[in-house]
Amino acid sequence: RYAQLYDGYRGIPVITYFNQLVNKISHDSITAFLHEVTPQDSFYLRLKSMLAKESSRAMREKITCNMEKFRWLKNSNKPMPSKHVIANIPSYSLHAHDGDSVLTMRIGCGTQLTKTPLLESEIFRMDINPQWIIPRSIIENDIARHAGDVAYFEKRRYQVKERQTGKVVDLSQVNSDMLHDSRYLVVQQGGKGNSLGRIIFRFNNNFSIYLHDTSSPGVFSRESRDVSHGCIRVEKPYELAVFMLDEKDEETAARIKYSMTVDLHPQPRPEGEETVPEPPAIDKDKLVSSLNVKPGVPIYITYFTIFPNAWGNLVSYPDVYGYDEFLITHLKKYM
Repeated sequence: RYAQLYDGYRGIPVITYFNQLVNKISHDSITAFLHEVTPQDSFYLRLKSMLAKESSRAMREKITCNMEKFRWLKNSNKPMPSKHVIANIPSYSLHAHDGDSVLTMRIGCGTQLTKTPLLESEIFRMDINPQWIIPRSIIENDIARHAGDVAYFEKRRYQVKERQTGKVVDLSQVNSDMLHDSRYLVVQQGGKGNSLGRIIFRFNNNFSIYLHDTSSPGVFSRESRDVSHGCIRVEKPYELAVFMLDEKDEETAARIKYSMTVDLHPQPRPEGEETVPEPPAIDKDKLVSSLNVKPGVPIYITYFTIFPNAWGNLVSYPDVYGYDEFLITHLKKYM
């Protein structure tokens, strides 16, 4: 099983596995080696038990396919860390495990054209009220045509900045050529209405993706939630933030909640409208903009088309990206 030591950061199998396998063959201990690398995780063993009872050929192929994909996880022959996060694409769900406690929620993932990559990493930081540096593709296709429409940019709290200096450009001076020029950035200010929501969970990867809140929570009521450019939107961002804390810390949790709900850009009371209350003042002592996650929490972005639901029951899900169909074609040669 060549991907036993799969490198989730770079998306390639690690050569160490090949070297170990060849060494075992030369010492006539291949059987012991295969036993050593057989996964012992409860999820894999449940799939194995499910396979033994299944008579449908199509379902047996699907189970086998999912067992194979589990073997691709790094250190799959060892138990999962007691605290970890699994975001599974076909089920559009996230499970945050902490011992016997499990926090579950719905997620939104990448579309067919902008698939969410599969990887293993470690969540190391949470940023509250992040700015959104808008990708060039969105600027070119959606924003550039609004050059000169100051109200469009102000309503969305878009700023145009010089990439090299960070200087903010007066919106009345922004033209189409400038927006098509990579020397300029379009940035959406953090806070209410930001497309990234009120919090981001960051982890190292080569795909510039992360978990984040959303300003459009209605997406979670949809059955099919392939809606993003590759990042993962989470249904319960505050609960996930509290999960990331090393221990129960009510003060930090309260600061996170305040920071995620306070209006950072309140509109002043219109002149002459004494009946309209002034917006409440922002308590800067309660604001928190960034928190390191220590120790880091392992995250696995997986593609299991048989996966536990919120109640722990194994459920079959559609092959939304078509990966199973491709894999089964190759596995049939050995079945």
